[in-house]
Amino acid sequence: SDPENLKAIVDSVLAWLVKSRWRRSIFSALSVIKLKNKILYRRQCLVTVQKAVRGYLVRRQHQPRYRGITKIKSLENNLK
Repeated sequence: SDPENLKAIVDSVLAWLVKSRWRRSIFSALSVIKLKNKILYRRQCLVTVQKAVRGYLVRRQHQPRYRGITKIKSLENNLK
């Protein structure tokens, strides 16, 4: 427990603390970036699901009209 040995131990502990803080800050920055990307991905998935549901509802609502128009056009073509 001479002073030089104690100073070396303290210096190594201080260096470890600095490295540990850097590692923690880098990890937290990367975690924030990953969370941002996850939020963007889920938002895009939500928009895709909403588009699909909206298209299904609109097709279900207007499909009889489309079928009626095609039947009328086919009857007109049969008369010609």
